[in-house]
Amino acid sequence: MNSKGETIAQIELPCGIITNCCFGGDDLRTLFVTTGTLSMSAAEKAANPLACGLFAAQMDIPGLPGWKTGWPRQVKIDQS
Repeated sequence: MNSKGETIAQIELPCGIITNCCFGGDDLRTLFVTTGTLSMSAAEKAANPLACGLFAAQMDIPGLPGWKTGWPRQVKIDQS
């Protein structure tokens, strides 16, 4: 998408359930995409052997780095 929110490119994947994506690599030009199978029946999983996978695509324009979170955070639990 461009800065106006318009779609300027699309990547076709051999899976129907896209779960997440992020940019990586030294130059942030590799788009990593994960796929899932949560709502698929056994027959759908068998028909989609690449589902629940990780895909990577090289992009012409670099993405933005991911957000840093505080998770997992060590929390002291009082077990008395």
